[in-house]
Amino acid sequence: AELYDTPVNPFVAGFVGTMNLLPARVLSRTGNTLTLSVQGVGEVRLPKPDGLPAGDQLLLSFRPHALQLAAEGSTGLTLQAMVEASEFLGEHTRYHLRVGPHRLVLDRAHCRGAVALAVGACLSLALAPEQVRLFAA
Repeated sequence: AELYDTPVNPFVAGFVGTMNLLPARVLSRTGNTLTLSVQGVGEVRLPKPDGLPAGDQLLLSFRPHALQLAAEGSTGLTLQAMVEASEFLGEHTRYHLRVGPHRLVLDRAHCRGAVALAVGACLSLALAPEQVRLFAA
């Protein structure tokens, strides 16, 4: 669980599961806030983590199950995505999404009678900052 939740680098993250990675550029480190520019997403503000990797080029990473459909008034990061494909895997459905030039994965738990997200649908997704890991690029 520790390796899965707090991998030390992108290789370990991918070795123990699926990890979404987005290239990011540091815009500012002010007080307890880190501001990043993420291509296809825009400007992102995060609480500045302990052990922040050095350098201005980072990888913003998160697991597929950490993404949620954004409800009105959602806090944290929001991403606009389009569904490109889906795979029903029994206990969850894996969606392949397009966010700007990037391809991401969203896993949603399966519940009998739940309506699947349609290919081509545009989604607003929420991501809690505590689910994000930053790696040196």
